[in-house]
Amino acid sequence: MMKTLMWTSGRSMDQYICFGDILTFDTTYRTNLYDMPFGLFVGVNNHFQSIIMGGMLMRDEKVESFKWVFAEFMRLIGGKDRHPKTILTDQVRSMELAIAEILPNTKHRWCKWHVLKKAKESLGALYGKRSEFRSDFHRVVDMMCSEEEFETSWAEMVAKHGLQKQPYLTQIYEGRAKWAKPYFRDVFCAKMSSTQ
Repeated sequence: MMKTLMWTSGRSMDQYICFGDILTFDTTYRTNLYDMPFGLFVGVNNHFQSIIMGGMLMRDEKVESFKWVFAEFMRLIGGKDRHPKTILTDQVRSMELAIAEILPNTKHRWCKWHVLKKAKESLGALYGKRSEFRSDFHRVVDMMCSEEEFETSWAEMVAKHGLQKQPYLTQIYEGRAKWAKPYFRDVFCAKMSSTQ
């Protein structure tokens, strides 16, 4: 029985040397014939075109499995000593722990698309298309340039809508350094904010 499968190519190895500073890693959950999470490591070239660096199938999404995936990818791609500067993923806790251990010098960011998707799912009608909260939320997410601006605007938004104890907003606020634009102004991202 296959537990984990990973692949890359010689071309991907060459591209990693030139464009391996930022990677996205996204898993689609059990949408394939084998009922296994499928993941892709994707970078961006000098023309801002997506380039596939490698792929994997895995049996589960445990911390140990993700540790193996990240360590093995770095070994295969030839970047064992040259980790990416930034990696962009969704908000999977086991992935976060594995990245912290295997890629300690890599800045880990959350995909903005996933943050907004979970906001829509978690906030329901409050996040409706014509809601004032949604408009305020996107202004804070997209328009704030400094950490101070973000902090002030976030506090005002939460107070205005009476959402001080809303669980999802509390969770993403605590992880703001991973997804809010002002907290990674000095981090190279090659214009990437999403794994999509």
